Amino acid sequence: MTIHTHSVYSVVGAQLERLFNTEDWDELRIYLGRLSHKDFQTAGKIIGETLLPSVDENKFWAAFYCLIDFHPKAFLMTMLKAIPKRYNNKTFNLRHNGFIVVSNYLNTKNATIDKEKIIRFMLNVLDNPDDIDYLFTRFKIDTPKDKLEYLLRGRTMAAYFVMFKTLREVEHDRSLLNRCAVFLRKQDDTMAYNFVSLMKSYFDLREIKGSFSLQLNPYELGRAETSYDSFMKLLEKFKS
Repeated sequence: MTIHTHSVYSVVGAQLERLFNTEDWDELRIYLGRLSHKDFQTAGKIIGETLLPSVDENKFWAAFYCLIDFHPKAFLMTMLKAIPKRYNNKTFNLRHNGFIVVSNYLNTKNATIDKEKIIRFMLNVLDNPDDIDYLFTRFKIDTPKDKLEYLLRGRTMAAYFVMFKTLREVEHDRSLLNRCAVFLRKQDDTMAYNFVSLMKSYFDLREIKGSFSLQLNPYELGRAETSYDSFMKLLEKFKS
């Protein structure tokens, strides 16, 4: 049984590798559509764990477009899970033309759920605030409130910086600021707690109660506005 399973894995893997190498994406759709349920699952595993993390970026985005058009329910998360490894290896660029093609396709199809999945996943990967801004731009997430819906669930320093900039746009809306702070306080996350401490001081949120011992003067708080590096240094001072 083990030998047979290994044999099937090898056969499917060899065929997928050939199709990726030749970039025959139409044939890839046909091939995947003919597989049994079990072999289809095997194909997804090979694509997600072996091929997508290692192919060049042109093939990655071409495959991404092919598979999200062919069967997004089966392949979207499979493809997204290949991104962290590529990102760490610096073989993933959000400004690649392939992402523009994919985002245009999803915008045209009004594929709201797929776009939400991509944004939520990427907010826990991207470590550059400019990339997050670009992600929102490509998917037409324009208003501060829409951005906050996503950013409140991000867990990278870059996401917190973009959230800080976004909150500054709505600092007149005290109710919204307080709701965001309360939401973050409920997260079991040190960075979220530290960010609430920064919010309380910066926006003077007296309604937010808690043992925030660090007191900073306006000059120090103002540094958070100047750059991402300054923001990171300031947030590090807020230790829970």
